[in-house]
Amino acid sequence: MHFWNYVLRTKYCELKDYCTKKDTEIGIVTSQEKDRYRVFNENSEIFAEISGKLEYFAASPEEYPAVGDIVSLKLTDGGSKGIILEIFPRRNFLARKGAGIKTLFCQIIAANVDRVFIVQGLDNNFNPRRIERYLSAIDGREIQKTVLLSKSDLLCEKELAESIRQITACAPDIRVLAYSALSAEGVEGVKSEISPGEVFCFIGSSGAGKSTLINTLLEKELLKVREVKEFDSKGRHTTSRRQMIFLSKKSALIDTPGMREFGLYDPETDIDAVFTEISELSELCRFSDCTHTVEPGCEVLKALESGLIDKKRYKSFVKLSKEKEYILKTKSAARKDKNEWEKKIALLTRRIDTKRL
Repeated sequence: MHFWNYVLRTKYCELKDYCTKKDTEIGIVTSQEKDRYRVFNENSEIFAEISGKLEYFAASPEEYPAVGDIVSLKLTDGGSKGIILEIFPRRNFLARKGAGIKTLFCQIIAANVDRVFIVQGLDNNFNPRRIERYLSAIDGREIQKTVLLSKSDLLCEKELAESIRQITACAPDIRVLAYSALSAEGVEGVKSEISPGEVFCFIGSSGAGKSTLINTLLEKELLKVREVKEFDSKGRHTTSRRQMIFLSKKSALIDTPGMREFGLYDPETDIDAVFTEISELSELCRFSDCTHTVEPGCEVLKALESGLIDKKRYKSFVKLSKEKEYILKTKSAARKDKNEWEKKIALLTRRIDTKRL
């Protein structure tokens, strides 16, 4: 049975009935290219665009369809195309701040995800600080997480154990799997993480090995792969769009382009959940609003000086905290400007109405 037919029976039967009553189709967004979408309905995959009403009332990018969204649509051109009328409420979504220093909009990577595979290569691509950033963005969204370390054939057993130790230092409870697509060692362990009826999202930087792993899981060369640069292990973009791929185990995966930037966008991001050793010590600081940078009586700084806290993790914590604070202040200022603008419009409207009377 196909993944979509399987989840329609197990997860979305009520939404299907709702669409039937409205004389519309239910579908799942499988890919996105600018303002064009591919949607899989009960029969086939079709191209679709959003309705004028949906576009008019969309106040931000996160209110547009994303890969993984469950939508209702009206078929056109004899069923070969469609118009997306409604996006059903998301169980969760994975997002980042739009690329660029000054942008504050949210870019949704995937919606309604059950598990995220964070892929990093065991070459120069390996970066525990990037793992901390990913985990900070994912925590609190009711998404399971697994770290996949590719290219394990490059390291000896001792080096591999040290790399895994560095990851578990970031998140003691997270599952870490090392594998080699070249020798197939550890690939079965990755396959065992995939369950029927679930959606899996792969994220990581270019050259981490996402496309190669997906081809291995599919047992065919569906995605293009390119060699990484030897001197820095940076990859060239082989995936140019987010897309959903259906697996034979009644499950689906979402492949994403390699991301050089993964900025936080949500001021509610729970950084403390990733840096538990720092958050626990912060409860003992003299000041409740301690930033753990210059304040006297800061227990975090004392622990840093004595070596109880890793310096690299501390720097990562401070960087993410400042990023979160900047987003909070900027969004608060934007809300204030919007409220003032709405007050001016309301006042102007009342004046016009008064003159008419």
